[in-house]
Amino acid sequence: LYYAGGTTIALATPTLSLLYAFPYLIGKPTAIDRLAVDVSGTIANATARLGVYADTGEGYPGALLVETALLDTSAAGLIAGTVSATLPVGIAWFAYVAQTAAAAIRVTTATGAHYPVGVVTPSSAIQIVYTDTLASGALPATWTSTVATGAGNVPKVYFRAA
Repeated sequence: LYYAGGTTIALATPTLSLLYAFPYLIGKPTAIDRLAVDVSGTIANATARLGVYADTGEGYPGALLVETALLDTSAAGLIAGTVSATLPVGIAWFAYVAQTAAAAIRVTTATGAHYPVGVVTPSSAIQIVYTDTLASGALPATWTSTVATGAGNVPKVYFRAA
């Protein structure tokens, strides 16, 4: 059984080489053994990396907890990478970056995203997702960007409890 954050699901092609991080509230320590993305079509040479970052305690992604190897996302289906980690209680930031070529995947739309504490009237223009650029290679050991992206599509990263 796979889990993912957000509610509203759509299809979109995330920006190539843009690293996305989306928060998910972890209610109890959770061992995970897979991270996955749901690819909807085929595109030659499409690849992606998935990972999970810890929260800094200030609402930003921080240290990298775990990442997949480079995944072949050129064919449709649930594409999963093997990981081994226990997510601590609190916010975990699920990360996605398309490398080489970007495939169309399941995303959470702005209306299905989580809203920040203190927002009195959430609108579809508000969502929590941080982005950074990463052309290729492994995910950075520490998230460095505090650039929040407004409305748009957020790659839906699934995880499997071990």
